[in-house]
Amino acid sequence: MATSVRVEVQAPSASITLHGEEGNVLTSPTFSELARTLRELASDRTLRVLRLQAAGPDFSLGRRGAAAGKGAEAFQEEFRLVQACNEALAEFPGITVAAVQGRAFGAGLSLAGRCDVVLAAEDARLSFPEIPQGIAPTIVLSYFGKKLPAKPLIHMLLTGREIDANEAQRVGLVSEVVPASELGERSEAFCTHVAHLDEHVLRLCKGFLGSLERMTGEDAAAYGIALLSIAMERKEQG
Repeated sequence: MATSVRVEVQAPSASITLHGEEGNVLTSPTFSELARTLRELASDRTLRVLRLQAAGPDFSLGRRGAAAGKGAEAFQEEFRLVQACNEALAEFPGITVAAVQGRAFGAGLSLAGRCDVVLAAEDARLSFPEIPQGIAPTIVLSYFGKKLPAKPLIHMLLTGREIDANEAQRVGLVSEVVPASELGERSEAFCTHVAHLDEHVLRLCKGFLGSLERMTGEDAAAYGIALLSIAMERKEQG
């Protein structure tokens, strides 16, 4: 059975749970369903925080493709689905939180790592195994090449080795490491905390962070001053 997506909404929070057989392997139908779900949740202005989690012992063992032997167009369509899902997650206007347990490999790790905050169980194992399998991880590099230090990233990619949650935190893939038995409780508590923060401040900060890559340091500071000034004026006006 292909991995499916379960959604729960209790505004101002929402959660998406990957659940299925074979370690929550991600298929094209799963990516399509997940992208559609993310776009629908993004349109709900009452939501401030979204948790991405998975049922079972593993977060996701990665992508299972179906385009082999069907030509370049089939591969392009398959990878467009993957990227559409990545973009839908990145474009969610509230804060996204991934709760990662067990193994998170390949596209599964790529998906979790695109969340604003990543909480990982202390026994989690993370890997980008594509290069040793003869696959060029260009979608992974298009995002993480701008987010993570180059040397640990390229070493991780070239070896395909599994790293633990503490090493993942050191290189910037993980925000916080928690005991495995406390992952659900800790991720829920963190989402509750975020859900009670000022909605306008959250959206402003996330939007500002998303704009930084397109700006020089000087432009970013000037833009930050302008945004903060407007926000403070609105705050004073109630």
